[in-house]
This record gives sequence, structure tokens and C-alpha cells, in this order.
Amino acid sequence: MEASFIFPLVSIAVISFAAFVWYTHIARLAEDDAPFCLKDTFLPFASLSALAAVVLWFLTRRNLDWLQPLSLPQLLFPFIGAGLIYANNLWRPQEGRQNALIALLAVISVFISDTKLNFFPEYPQILSQIILAATIFVAAFAFKYFNAIDGIAATMTLPLIVGSFFLALLGAAPLFYAWFSAALLLIIAAFLQRNWYPAQISWTPAACQAIGFILAYFSLQIAAEGSGPCLIIFALVFFAEVCIAFLKKITFFQEYRNFLANTFYYQINISGLSPSEICRNLLRLELFLVIFGCFELYAPNAYSLPILSFIITLWFLNRLLHWQTPDQSLAEINREVMNDIKKAFNRNDKEP
Repeated sequence: MEASFIFPLVSIAVISFAAFVWYTHIARLAEDDAPFCLKDTFLPFASLSALAAVVLWFLTRRNLDWLQPLSLPQLLFPFIGAGLIYANNLWRPQEGRQNALIALLAVISVFISDTKLNFFPEYPQILSQIILAATIFVAAFAFKYFNAIDGIAATMTLPLIVGSFFLALLGAAPLFYAWFSAALLLIIAAFLQRNWYPAQISWTPAACQAIGFILAYFSLQIAAEGSGPCLIIFALVFFAEVCIAFLKKITFFQEYRNFLANTFYYQINISGLSPSEICRNLLRLELFLVIFGCFELYAPNAYSLPILSFIITLWFLNRLLHWQTPDQSLAEINREVMNDIKKAFNRNDKEP
């Protein structure tokens, strides 16, 4: 095996082992009166992922597979920004200040990345930059709502990380992102081992926002390499949940005032399905999205598979929401529809 593969693999192995040991230690301290800094679950993720990024960047920066090379400041920026998001919530938490900070970091992310992404070539590029900044803001801000049950936050990150890994292996992104995704995946796995239902440890809402910012920033870098539609498919569970919850909220009905309560996974949980079963079913959907996202590389256009995947995602989430409803065959569905039509006609005939 070439040295160019040995050193990244060894680095990833050491970092993942450190993550498993660190999270195991935190789980043991969870019930004790240990200082907060020793029980903090964001610190292992932030420090080990930043270390992995820097080490792997130095090992792969001379590769010739970059379309948009990352400088060291560009590489470190998401971790600095995530640290600010997390620290800002520790010192006198204030939602307005937190949202303003995330918005500012989202705008800086777009301009510091210097990407050439332009969704509408006939319009000024500033319009595309606004869309990118808004996407990063939503990904960071809204991720705090996906932490209400055990295991869900880590589960939601997996399709983007695993999908990025395969994109890099398929040559659609620099090899750096394959190694970095592998390191992130193992760090998340170490956390998920202790966060699976019943959870021993968990992330705080601010930690979720910081992690959402890191993932959104690196997704922007991979999208600049030409894999934007694939990343949209990988993140469809998150964006489908956010879109539907937001559309419910802006109806201004009393029962839809709470954004968290509008999400599918939360409704599924209060309907009686356990967090572990919800996460297992989401993993099945996410596996499908990873496969479809990789197929998007070879699709004739950039919208057919994302639209189809979005429809299937909504169907799957709605089907999971009604998990207590028994499966029906096509004949039973047709019979039920015909009975409803007959009842409607009979009711109209009886009316004067």
C-alpha cells in the first residue's frame, strides 16, 4: 500500500480511537458531579474533527484533484465559527444574538469560500451567494430542532457524511473529503454508540447548531467541486422536515405554532414509536438517499433525481407517521375508494 494511503488511514484510526475513549469517559462521568468541561460532548467532536481536517489537509494538499483548493484559513474557519456559535450560547444565552451570529458566519462562509457557483447565470452572482448563505444559515439554525429524541441528531448527519465519502471515492470530489468524511463518520459513530436510545450522553442545542454549521460549510466546498445536486439528495431528510414544519408554522393555526412539534420525527415519537425504531427507519431511508445521490453523478440533468428523491422522502416520512395503519393491497385501496364514492352519491341522492 502506498504511503499516501497509509498515513491518512493511521491518522483516522488514531483519531477514531480517541473519540471512542473520550465519549466512553464522558458517559461514565455523566451521573457524577464532574466539571462541565469534562462532561461536554461538543468538545470531542470539535477538537478531533478539527485535528483530523488539519492533518488530512497537510497529507493531501499537494494532490492534483482540487478544482477549488482549500487554504489553511478556509479550512480552519468552520471550526472557529462553530466554536463561536457554541461559546456564544454558554455566555448569557440570547436567541436573537445567536441567530445574528449564525447569519453573519453564513455570509462570511460564502465570501471566504470564493466559490463560482451560480444558479442563475443570467442574473448577478450575488443572488446565488444569498441563496448559499441562506442555506448555510438554515442548516445551522434549524439543526437544534433535531435533538428531541435519543439518536436523532447523529442519525441526521450520516447521509451527508457517508455520501460525501462515496462522492470522493467516485472522483466527484478531492480525496481529502473521503478521508475527512471517514474521520467524521467514526467520531459520530463513537458518539452515537452512547447516544442511541436509551442515551447516556447528548448534544446541547448550541452544539447541534455548531455541528450543523461545520457540515454545511464543507458541503458548500464539495458543491463547488461540481456535486451540488448529490448533496441536496443526501440532505433531503433534513430539508424535507424543515420545509414541512415551516409551511405548517406559517399557516398560523394554533396547533402548528411549535416548530419542533411540526416535524415528522417528533410526531412519530409521540404517536408511540420508540426513538430507536425511528432512527432505524430513517437509516433505511438515508441509505436509499445515499445510493440515489451517487447515481445523480451520472444523471442527464440536475433536477430529476432530486425531485423524485424529495417525493419519495415525503412519502416515506408520511408512511412512517402512520405506522399504526395496517398495510393495504391495491385491491383493498380500490374497494375503499369505490365505497367512499358510493356513500357520497347515496348521500347526495337523499338530499332534497
